Amino acid sequence: MNVDATIAGLIGAAIGAISSLMGSLLVGWQQSRIERQRWLRARDDKLIQDLQLAIVELTRKLAAGIHSMQWFMWVTEYQPEKFTIEQLNEKLRDYNNEVHDLFPELTGSLMVIAALDKDMYNRMSPLVNEFIELDWQIAMIAVSQDDSFSKSVEALASCYSKVSEYEKRLHECVSEIIGIRKIDRK
Repeated sequence: MNVDATIAGLIGAAIGAISSLMGSLLVGWQQSRIERQRWLRARDDKLIQDLQLAIVELTRKLAAGIHSMQWFMWVTEYQPEKFTIEQLNEKLRDYNNEVHDLFPELTGSLMVIAALDKDMYNRMSPLVNEFIELDWQIAMIAVSQDDSFSKSVEALASCYSKVSEYEKRLHECVSEIIGIRKIDRK
């Protein structure tokens, strides 16, 4: 009978030890799972933050380009009679320098967005392409200024309206994108 009590005690101790070990393993596994979820959430939050900052940076650069376009063409829209060919050439030179420096920055910003989120790249890329198209139109008008200065001024005034419409679309699109990203986070 004494042997049975000893065996029962050993079995009880073994069961207790196994239970304690299993409990420790289970707690460790749960803690590891919780830490992984925290890490994934922190990584996702960082990616979203980086993407939002990249979108804002690209938007800032596009806005700088829009401002250069509008600054260059403002007088053609609101005071065409005061605009001279010398002023056109001076403003064109300034505009070209500003926009020339902006193009590699736009491309770089767009590539950062592509690296972070392909879908967002697909949404932002048309905005950059439209900016490039507007710049192309301005360049073609400026190149043809020798044909007729007054026609060039009229064409630039028309282009001013296109740039203003583009600016509104840019604001609407980016506001929608950033708003959507906020909703997606919740």
